[in-house]
Amino acid sequence: MATTITIALDWAANPNHAGLIVAQREGYFTREGVDVQVLPAEAERTPAEVIQAGGADLAFAFAGTVMEARSAGVPLVSVAAVMHQHHSSLVALRSSGIARPAHLQGKRYASFGQRAIERAVIAGMMRADGVADPQFDLDVVRFASFDVLANGEYDFMWIYDAIEGADAQSQGLDLVMLAPSDYGVPNYYAPILIAHADRLADPELAEAARRALRALRAGYELAWREPDAVFSHFTTATLPEGSWALPSDAVTQQSFERLSRFAQADALPWGQQQLADWQEFGRFLWAAGTLGDDAEPDFAAYFTNDLLA
Repeated sequence: MATTITIALDWAANPNHAGLIVAQREGYFTREGVDVQVLPAEAERTPAEVIQAGGADLAFAFAGTVMEARSAGVPLVSVAAVMHQHHSSLVALRSSGIARPAHLQGKRYASFGQRAIERAVIAGMMRADGVADPQFDLDVVRFASFDVLANGEYDFMWIYDAIEGADAQSQGLDLVMLAPSDYGVPNYYAPILIAHADRLADPELAEAARRALRALRAGYELAWREPDAVFSHFTTATLPEGSWALPSDAVTQQSFERLSRFAQADALPWGQQQLADWQEFGRFLWAAGTLGDDAEPDFAAYFTNDLLA
């Protein structure tokens, strides 16, 4: 009898979730003896809050999710790095006059919900660009679209380059893209898969998670290795609430191809994580005061590779 495990999405279904969809359609979960139930992203709760409340066994998130939760005493843990480079940017309409991080001073930002981490990264970029006292307004708009920029409600937002970036190109939007890595922010893993460390102490859940991750690894490796061969899985997949993040098959394919190129450039095997990467980004946040004022956290506790065997 298959063991059921739940995986929560972090946003509407998109090519970041490629391995999940491919693993479902290719029967990899069935082969591993797990019945995976995919849960849609929630507008009112972040993936961290869903996991904390016991609403899912695993969830898509990013490294900052674990950092913020741990600083609040919630023992989340990253169990796999889906991508080893974040490939994301702050964006604004070129017509806004924003051309560099210094121009974000006093502007309005549409947050995706990880407020403390977002503030630290944006402020760090602004300081690197010469702003002594970064100030900007932040409101949580969990699933913001480019409409919030076009209608003037907000001045800038944070996007995945290969996903919303492809969407912006299809719409003919002229965006300024400001990559955190260009302004002193260390690399971090995004997306990742997270779990609650205390619940992973249950041997049955840990084994189910291990099997699910084995199937996901096979799904992602096939997706990135043969993107053209598996693209039909995207156009025919049954998704939570039936929605895609991207407006058409053509834009989804363009996004998928971009992500495939990024993934093929990764030096590490799928899922594997390194302490040095967690330390570098974590120390950046700790120095900014985002992770509390106590001694430097033990970043080795923030992730595990043990379930990738």
